[in-house]
Amino acid sequence: MTKDEKYKYKQIENYIYDGIRNSQFAVDSLLPTQEELCRQFDVSRTTVNRALNELVDCGIVEKIQGSGCYIRTPKLSKQSKQRIFMSSFSEEYAGMGYKVTTKLLFYTIKKIEEFKDPKLAKRLGAKPRDYVHYFERLRCGNQIPFALQYSYILVKEIPTLPISNLEKSFYAYVENELKLVMGDGESELSVILPSPTIAKLLAIPETEPVVKIAHVSCLKNGLIFEYVDTYSRYDKFTLLYTNKRDKE
Repeated sequence: MTKDEKYKYKQIENYIYDGIRNSQFAVDSLLPTQEELCRQFDVSRTTVNRALNELVDCGIVEKIQGSGCYIRTPKLSKQSKQRIFMSSFSEEYAGMGYKVTTKLLFYTIKKIEEFKDPKLAKRLGAKPRDYVHYFERLRCGNQIPFALQYSYILVKEIPTLPISNLEKSFYAYVENELKLVMGDGESELSVILPSPTIAKLLAIPETEPVVKIAHVSCLKNGLIFEYVDTYSRYDKFTLLYTNKRDKE
């Protein structure tokens, strides 16, 4: 499988996972046909079938001969509007005493529209023809895989991105080398079953849930520069936040 085929195969998986999360695809609902997915993502039936088989293996999708593919497993998710302090992976785990390492798995520059994800431009507050740095990274603590990240960085906000910096802290590069001031961000957390690819990279069984964080980051001037999907092992994930209740 070429890198481009690998990328498109993952696109179809993410499209279906996102559709479940935002209720586009309800439990027991019928997914688009393979022919429709082929046209939508401009791929072969082999690529579509591979993506659907991965979802079948995860227990998310069921194929019924002569009928089609159906969503079978609901996903547990929880949204909170509480303010949470989000640090970088390197800052957070280094602060807990781990030796943090990062392995770059894939890097390219593409137009947003080439990802075939109609929501990506909106998430980034950008136009479909804008370019992004896209990269996949495996984040480890003491050589143990902790998290898998798929990052989209707007080229118009971060024009240069040396590959060598992607095996370090990306935020440290933004703040220390580019001298940009980071502002607020927004995250959505959910608990899902991993795809076989994610499970293999995180060294966990396919039946073990992972924590997915969809995160948008802004610069101090309010401009969005980053969208990241992070899949974390649940046994290595901790979230600390403070709830404040306003009295009437």
